[in-house]
Amino acid sequence: MPFFYLKLSSFAVFLFLSIVPIVSVADSYSVNKIIVADPYSRALPPISENGAVYLIVTNHGQNIDQLIGATTPKARNAEIHTHTMEDGMAKMRMVDAVDLLPHAEVIFKPSGHHIMLIGLVEPLKAGANFPLTLYFRDAGHLSVVVNIRALDGSPVRQKDADSNGPVAVSRQAKEGSIVELSVTAKCAPTNERLIYRCRIKLSEENVGNPVDDAEFTASVDMPSMRGAHSQIPVPAKYEGRGVYYVDLKFEMLGKWELKLEFLGSSYPQQLLELTIAS
Repeated sequence: MPFFYLKLSSFAVFLFLSIVPIVSVADSYSVNKIIVADPYSRALPPISENGAVYLIVTNHGQNIDQLIGATTPKARNAEIHTHTMEDGMAKMRMVDAVDLLPHAEVIFKPSGHHIMLIGLVEPLKAGANFPLTLYFRDAGHLSVVVNIRALDGSPVRQKDADSNGPVAVSRQAKEGSIVELSVTAKCAPTNERLIYRCRIKLSEENVGNPVDDAEFTASVDMPSMRGAHSQIPVPAKYEGRGVYYVDLKFEMLGKWELKLEFLGSSYPQQLLELTIAS
């Protein structure tokens, strides 16, 4: 069922809001017997083209209803998506509707149901918000305000709304290798969309001497959606003083795993946790 966003005048918006049966208390909104709570999105890098909205929908009615669509001026299109497991791989797909059973709630969350924002017209910046209209088969439509949270889903403190700290920092030492390694990785966005340059510093764990003779590849994957956003291994290049660099693709904010595979048997595989935050 297609939906279209119409740009309304301020008077039309006032008239529209005055006739729709909406009750809003804090982050809870309702129309007829449907209640939508805590709608939020997560901050994304300015170069990101797509985003997502999460929320909780509760049907307090006696009959089944369906969420059948959404629109927002924040993106060219909004679609209902879900994740399914196929052959052990998490895959995202669009669905026409989500069933809302009587006296039950449906949680839209990462790695599950969500509203996909296709073609963002402006970046999702932590601390900001935007309007979203949800369409239900029987209850009608409901306008809500989506708050943009930090990458971990937590509310953004005002003083942090404009901060841009390190994108990713992780440290890990492995046992059982000929030389125990201290591994530090820091990634920052490049001018190429979704591409981050990761600098990886290797040093001897006990004495701190830089390791300048390693050969390895780097790859990334999201533990929460394993296989859905993975990348094939990319050879790292030596920069100097134990620092190597590699350009990797991170398709969204959140927790990632960075895997280092060393050639030969000098060092074991290194698995680090990265948090992409901006």
